[in-house]
Amino acid sequence: MKKVLNKNNILAFIIPMLIMLSYLLYKSIIIKDFFSNGEAFLVGDASSQYTALYSYIHNVLIGKDSIFYSFYNSLGGNMTSTIGYYLASPFNILYIFVSKSNIPFITYIIYILKISLCSLFMNIFLNNKYGNKYTNLIFSLSYAFMGFITVYYFNSMWLDVIYMTPLVILGIDRLFDNKPILYIISLTLSIIFNFYMAYMLCIFVIIYFIYKLFIKYSINEIKNYKKVILRFIICSIISLLLSLFFLLPVLLNLKDIIRAPIDYKSLSFKISSFTDFIDLIISKTYIGSNNITSMFGRNRPVIYVSLFTFMLSIFYFFNKKIKLKERLLSLGIIIFFLLSFSIPYLQLFWQGFTFPNGYIDRFSYLYSFFIILIASKEYYSKNKQKKYILIVFYLIYLLFAYVSSKESFTFLSNKDIIISVIFVTLYLILYSKYKKIILVLVIIELSFNYFGTIVTTNDMKLEPNYKEYYNKICSITNIDNKYRLESNFNYTLLDSYVCGYHNMTSGISTIDGDLYKFLKSNGQSITYTTIFYNEDSPMILESLLGIKYIFTSKKMENINYKLLNSYTINLSKKDKNVFYDLYLYENKNALSMGYKIEKLFYNKSNDSFDNLNNLVKALSGIDEDVLVKVKLNKKDNNTYEFYNDKIHKEYYLTSDYNITTNYNNYGKLFLNDKEYTIVDSLNIGSIKLEVNKLGKNKLKLKESNSINELYLYYLDEKIYEKAIRKLKENEVKNIKFNGNKLKGNIDLKTDSYIFLSILYDKGWNVYIDNKKVNYKKVADEFIGIKVKKGKHSIYMKYYPKGLFLGAFISISTLIMSIIIFKLKNKYHNN
Repeated sequence: MKKVLNKNNILAFIIPMLIMLSYLLYKSIIIKDFFSNGEAFLVGDASSQYTALYSYIHNVLIGKDSIFYSFYNSLGGNMTSTIGYYLASPFNILYIFVSKSNIPFITYIIYILKISLCSLFMNIFLNNKYGNKYTNLIFSLSYAFMGFITVYYFNSMWLDVIYMTPLVILGIDRLFDNKPILYIISLTLSIIFNFYMAYMLCIFVIIYFIYKLFIKYSINEIKNYKKVILRFIICSIISLLLSLFFLLPVLLNLKDIIRAPIDYKSLSFKISSFTDFIDLIISKTYIGSNNITSMFGRNRPVIYVSLFTFMLSIFYFFNKKIKLKERLLSLGIIIFFLLSFSIPYLQLFWQGFTFPNGYIDRFSYLYSFFIILIASKEYYSKNKQKKYILIVFYLIYLLFAYVSSKESFTFLSNKDIIISVIFVTLYLILYSKYKKIILVLVIIELSFNYFGTIVTTNDMKLEPNYKEYYNKICSITNIDNKYRLESNFNYTLLDSYVCGYHNMTSGISTIDGDLYKFLKSNGQSITYTTIFYNEDSPMILESLLGIKYIFTSKKMENINYKLLNSYTINLSKKDKNVFYDLYLYENKNALSMGYKIEKLFYNKSNDSFDNLNNLVKALSGIDEDVLVKVKLNKKDNNTYEFYNDKIHKEYYLTSDYNITTNYNNYGKLFLNDKEYTIVDSLNIGSIKLEVNKLGKNKLKLKESNSINELYLYYLDEKIYEKAIRKLKENEVKNIKFNGNKLKGNIDLKTDSYIFLSILYDKGWNVYIDNKKVNYKKVADEFIGIKVKKGKHSIYMKYYPKGLFLGAFISISTLIMSIIIFKLKNKYHNN
């Protein structure tokens, strides 16, 4: 403990805090209410996803939700992959100490703590290699404020693996001394904290182990090779097995997640010329090159690590005090990383064989770690570089700077390049004689870069109002947990976690893939990461799924919806108050989340409204269409004609669209040569048309995205009401949700199947009158339970697949490992 709590380690932990708090103070002075309870740092997915998920973990910690399953997860779902990717950080325990309204504040504190740990653990790693020296701070701070962290700090779940990486690599170093404990523990924790980033770390672990192996041993030392390789394999397997209690349920859940297909035709080599190399790599080494443009850039890695570290990493390869074999091996690793940044197939390999939705080259933090590692070797080698090497380096750097200045990068100004040249000049002057000043200069450089490139809501021109939203909106929407509520007035698409209501809407990449397909094939607006609520749908599916309430910013003219209340809400933005007129409606046709049905399956086609007709028929047993198809006569690729009689006014248009499309599906829509609307992604599934012209009508699309077929229907209110009345005759009553449990009652006149509008999953245990029963899949996605006539109680409890097997394997591995290590120590002591 004394080794950890030494002066230099304390400085490594505190200096990042001081830099980040200094930035906060600086911005708060020049921008009024900049911090605003931590919301200034809710950028990117932190605003659209993480804050809501932290609300969920807050509920778990106070006992209001389950870590295994949540009914707030769209229509209900397994949470293990969501926990595994987003929420497994040990720092999330801190959310128990604050109310939901203060989640942004504690999130910012967690950012600070994690980034400080990056510096501390890197310093511990360097202390073990070079001794406890204050100059280690040069490299530990370079690690904590590398471009990857500065740009992606708000992806807080990544930071856990990043701060664990130096300990894992230190653990590998100790494996060679037959000390495996640190490696096993640190790798196990990394896998648990974030399996996704840990996957990339595991690739690097293999690369680093082979690198270390060839550095340490000659080809003739086969016996030593075998011993340490066997030790590495065994310890890696132990780490994997120890994490299986957590990892196995996550992996089994992940196989149900839909991802975007890879367009292999678009994959191309990114570096084919000297200019490409400057564009892709050199351009990202300058101060200021990692900013808001970098955050959303899809072409270049984020690899800034401080100019001094970058300079030393070049000198390393000309250092004759370091063995040529080691330098060649290091060069091989760097080339492999550069190829990985350039070759899409290698990017796929590093990132789990899928392209991420933004935030490219997520493995680049490992490249930065390796650059810092070889730079530190150069620094402590006590090698005095020859003057001609320094001069040649400086001239080449100036040449690159000049070429870069002519490229007109959107993420890099000429001022940034000039400042970078000035810092490199100072480093070259001071490097050989005034090394003590270097640390101060590096801190100034890193602070300068951090102040100039860290992205906040002010940079993105966002106006988050999480606290106000929570205090003013959640009290309205948390109305009746026996039913579901949908809203088009959202802070995020995950507001159900924040406000505690059940819904269908979701905006997260770990939702069940079959649910996406089901909703898409029944007229809803879906992309592969998002389920939108679409008020322009026929509202049939909403009734079937128990969506009883609609919270909206526009008035609804629909006889099936009753206005319950209207509100004028003031949400402050910057220095002004903005007032919103909001309305709460009740769907009188909403069914319970459980009811008697006639059939388990229905016929499907590419026509989503035809599917919806068949679904209603299967569930209700009424063999009549609730949606009546209208004949569309196709005149050319974009123009259609249809006939409207005097009875029908509201029509619904849909198409067979691509679930992986994240953009406007219909483009511009014209009805009778007048622009009807410019449809956005919220309406990607269906559009409601108010057709006032009798007789022949013309429908035209412009700028649409490859629509092969359009379908047009109108709603038959009488058949719709008839089907709903039939289904309401036998509903599940008194439904109660509690974490991973559901209770309810039903009274049936005949033996029947009951339908529950929650996702089918093999992890459910279902009990009727306290007796365990089997259940089936209904309509491809939901739960059907066969129940005899009479009054019955229903009880359901969920545990994810693989939980108990994974726990058994992990516990057994832990016990066996403890016994083996104790026997080993006893044997050596004797």
